[in-house]
Amino acid sequence: MSQKEQMKSNYAKALATHIGRTQNNVYVDKRRNIFCIWAEYIKKEKNAVNIIGAIARKQLRMEVFSRIRQVARERFLEANADRILNNLFKLVKSNLLTKSFSRWRVRTYIDVVREMNLRRDELQRTIQRHRQEAEQMEAHKQAKALKIIRQRRQREVTNAWIEEARRVKALRVKDVIVKDNLRYMQVKMATQKWF
Repeated sequence: MSQKEQMKSNYAKALATHIGRTQNNVYVDKRRNIFCIWAEYIKKEKNAVNIIGAIARKQLRMEVFSRIRQVARERFLEANADRILNNLFKLVKSNLLTKSFSRWRVRTYIDVVREMNLRRDELQRTIQRHRQEAEQMEAHKQAKALKIIRQRRQREVTNAWIEEARRVKALRVKDVIVKDNLRYMQVKMATQKWF
């Protein structure tokens, strides 16, 4: 058997062994192993992002519902106080002020009106404060949503750079292998010229 036939048979045996190992899952090449590990990592990362998002949404809902309850309670108390003040004002107006215009009753009327105006001003301030809190909550929700979107975009860019670096590295490795094979063939041809 000549040396060339020996090399062909050795190559055929090695190729058959490699194909058999790949089909029987005995051997997984480096690129396929990297891809499998990368896919598993991406699944874990995606699950982690989903879990974090669910937790954030749940906490945000709880915060929103508690604030809604607080606002509803304050509105009820303010409406109740306003109703009581209106009833008191009508009572004072109908019973006390119409009966007599004495100084004491005029002072009482002035005090009640002042108190009513103070309550009205306080009600306006409370309404304004609630509006500001609602605006702040909306701004906070929008900022949080923008932050999550930016993080997702950054993650996509990072993943793209990692993939590109892997491709470049694979191309460099292929280039090195081709150069090594070329040198080997040159050396082999040079030695065959001597024999």
